[in-house]
Amino acid sequence: MNTQQLRRSALTLFALNEADREWMLARLERAHRRSIRRMLTELQTHGFPKDPELVRAALESSAAAADQSARAALPIERHAPRTIRQALAGEPIEVVAVTLECIEKKVASKVLELFDIHDQRPIKDALQVHRIIAPKLREALRGALASRIQENQASRPLAMHAVRKLGRRLLASGAARIRRSPQ
Repeated sequence: MNTQQLRRSALTLFALNEADREWMLARLERAHRRSIRRMLTELQTHGFPKDPELVRAALESSAAAADQSARAALPIERHAPRTIRQALAGEPIEVVAVTLECIEKKVASKVLELFDIHDQRPIKDALQVHRIIAPKLREALRGALASRIQENQASRPLAMHAVRKLGRRLLASGAARIRRSPQ
């Protein structure tokens, strides 16, 4: 399960009674069960109500955001250079260089500019070494980069419009109270 699926599962399970929730959790893989339990604890800690209607609204918002994300799946070069740079964060210089060689030169140069000045020279040097890349490797690297970009985008919080919509529903139901900080 990806992060989005885990979140949706946690929201769904959160609205169930304890016995049903435990029964469902027992049937999940250990890693998924741990992740979902952590999310359930977070929902409870933040006082999210166990109202099935609110959970349904949250799931609808989440599904709408997922559909929007799927429609926004772009070729790598259509993503902002900063998004591509973030997807390459923490990768060794050689991997960055080979991956940049697999995307359009114009986009690759913009991405390269976003790296620390001390990393740019080694990346440029590695680019000189890795000029010819086998088509299957090129395809695999582009696929891995696209997957990383989608993972990074999926791990972002819900879009603000979805959060506002959920907030309005919570306020309308009386389940949420506005807290004012002391001045």
